[in-house]
Amino acid sequence: MAQWRARGLGPWAIAARDDPARVIGFGGISLHTYLEQERVNLGYRFATSAWGRGYATELGHAALAFGFEDRRFNEIFGLVRPQHAASIRVLEKIGMARFATLDDVPGQAPSLVYRAMRRG
Repeated sequence: MAQWRARGLGPWAIAARDDPARVIGFGGISLHTYLEQERVNLGYRFATSAWGRGYATELGHAALAFGFEDRRFNEIFGLVRPQHAASIRVLEKIGMARFATLDDVPGQAPSLVYRAMRRG
């Protein structure tokens, strides 16, 4: 909530249309510092019962639209662990491209950094 008050962005609670009282995850864009600068970062987490139903793709499209159209950011980034193939597909499906790697978890393969840029 602090990011919403201070910066006008942060995570959204996510519910299925047919059961809006039940939260199935959260996600959106928020600010994170990595690769030596503060970045607008797309992130999400869903209950395992919601996996494979297109929610992450729908959230990703909505978050990018909000970030580019409403907030007028020029770039939005996403971090993903290299073994999370489904999340990599989501980021690529919503138009993000691999940008860099980030050695953020000691003893593990570096995370992949994806980026989308505002058009026009």
